[in-house]
Amino acid sequence: MSFGDWISMCRPDKRACGTVALVLVSLSCAALAQTSQTAARTEGHSLEQEQESDRADDARLDSLLSVLRDENGDRRLAAKKALVSLGPKAVGKLIRCLYDPNAYVRSEAAVALVEIGAPAVSQLAEVIRSTRRQDPPFTYLDPAGLAHHEAFEGLGQIRDPAALDILISLLNDSSGEVRLAAVEALGHIKSPASVPALVELLRRATSSDPTDADLADAAARALGAVADPRATIPLIESLGVRFNDSYLDFRAHHSEVTALEKIGPEAVEPLISALKQKDPNVRQGAAAALAAIGDRRGDAALMASLKVVAQSYVFLIRHGADKSEPILVKALFKFGGKTMAQDFANCGNEQLEAAAGQWASLHGYRIIGYAGGPGGAAAWGRW
Repeated sequence: MSFGDWISMCRPDKRACGTVALVLVSLSCAALAQTSQTAARTEGHSLEQEQESDRADDARLDSLLSVLRDENGDRRLAAKKALVSLGPKAVGKLIRCLYDPNAYVRSEAAVALVEIGAPAVSQLAEVIRSTRRQDPPFTYLDPAGLAHHEAFEGLGQIRDPAALDILISLLNDSSGEVRLAAVEALGHIKSPASVPALVELLRRATSSDPTDADLADAAARALGAVADPRATIPLIESLGVRFNDSYLDFRAHHSEVTALEKIGPEAVEPLISALKQKDPNVRQGAAAALAAIGDRRGDAALMASLKVVAQSYVFLIRHGADKSEPILVKALFKFGGKTMAQDFANCGNEQLEAAAGQWASLHGYRIIGYAGGPGGAAAWGRW
């Protein structure tokens, strides 16, 4: 066999190759088609499974929500825990429960939303926005008003940055009720990030015409909850504001003093300076806050300002700070008179009552007690 014949035998048959190629292509196409059909069936099956799962979740949700109406507290608690375990899937229906006239349903739904947390924030905010747009305006006795209240409570208990931003924006709302609710919710969150906005609100409440004692009181309580030293000067300034009613006046100033007390030692130096201000309201509030804080610097300043303490004793008794008795006793013996001793004897505080008896014996007076409990100008820790 020649070399050329051998090469010819080794050369492949083109027709045979073409046939093999066609067979391979046909098989590949069939395999691809089968794969596509399998994938489509799998995808369809997966979608059906997902839809079935959603239907099962909806059915379970409805069943659990119905249990929230049960008068048995243990059953309601178990249902609430199960709803929380569903997480974001339960939020929408729980939000609708906030409008339910049944108090059990509203209460358990609100607690569940708080426990679910951040995923509920945007929808809670939408409850507030939608009820604000309601015409005619809601009251806190109708379903929208009840939902509005629960939404604010929820945002105040979910310590999430998104909730904080929403509540701060609501401090500028045109509705006084909304502003108050936002302030109270921020007091629950206790975030230092809210301090500038709360300080601004306190200044608006105390500089408006007329002044707003309710808003000032709420802002002071929220600032006290945060206890940030940046609020010290604004709180001291607000002590000098007069409100339209003596009860509201004392209530707001009591909250301001309590906030300064919670700020603690970092408020002491500004409070010592405030003892020298001309305004008697500022002086008495500063004295009460210093006595409550119990810092050595403050105690020394009060000892040097016993006349201010004597002039402010009614406010200090009503404020009722545990550490303020010794300085009040010293003020009684240094600058006090019969009326002050009589008020001490009838304020309901054992230390001050004993001091009043000693003062009376020393000065030849007889103290008259009031029947039925504390009487006189002030009762300890009551306003």
